[in-house]
Amino acid sequence: MITREHIKKAIHFPEFLLLNQSLLLEGKTTGLTQTEEYVEFGRLNIARMQRLMKTVVLNGELNDVLSRLSIPHTLMIITEGWCGDSAQIVPVLEHIRLACPYLDVVFLIRDENPQLMDQFLTKGARSIPKVVCVEQTSLEVKWEWGPRPSELQTAVNALLAQQVTHAEKSLFVQNWYNQNKTQAIQSEIMRLVQTLL
Repeated sequence: MITREHIKKAIHFPEFLLLNQSLLLEGKTTGLTQTEEYVEFGRLNIARMQRLMKTVVLNGELNDVLSRLSIPHTLMIITEGWCGDSAQIVPVLEHIRLACPYLDVVFLIRDENPQLMDQFLTKGARSIPKVVCVEQTSLEVKWEWGPRPSELQTAVNALLAQQVTHAEKSLFVQNWYNQNKTQAIQSEIMRLVQTLL
C-alpha cells in the first residue's frame, strides 16, 4: 500500500538528479551496493538522462491521450541511480509530467524503501525501475509497469536462457534502447494512461 508518507518523502526529477550528482562527488551512488562498477553506472546514467532530456520528443498519440486526462495521478518510480534501464525510462516520464498537469512523477530509492518495493516485485525480484500509478486523492494503485518495455524484457529473458554474460546483456540492452528511441516506452505508457481516462 502506498501511503501519504511515501508521497511526502518522494522527490522530483531535479532532486533525483542532484542526489545522484552529489553522491558521485563522494565516489558513491544510491543504494546498498557501493562498488566502483555501480558508481560508474551512476556516472553514465546521469549523462544518459541529461542527453535524453534534450532529445526525447513525445509522439502525437501519447500527447493526445495525455491531453484528455482530467483526474490527478502520481507516477511513483522506485529505482536507484545506477540502474541502466531507469536512465532510459526516467526522461520519458519526466517529459510526460511536463506535458500533462494531471500527472506528477516522483522518485523513491529502492533500497531505502524495501517494504514498499516488496509490494511490487517482478517474478519475486526487486527489479527496477518500477513505475506505480496512484490516484492522488484515494491513493488507489491503478497500475504498475516495469522494469523495462515488454519487447525488450522478452529479448532479455531469451538472452539469460542462453547464459550470456552480464556485459553481453548490458550491451544488447543499451543497443536496443538506442535503436528504439523511446518509442516502446511511450507506447506502453500511453496504453496504461488510456486506462485512466
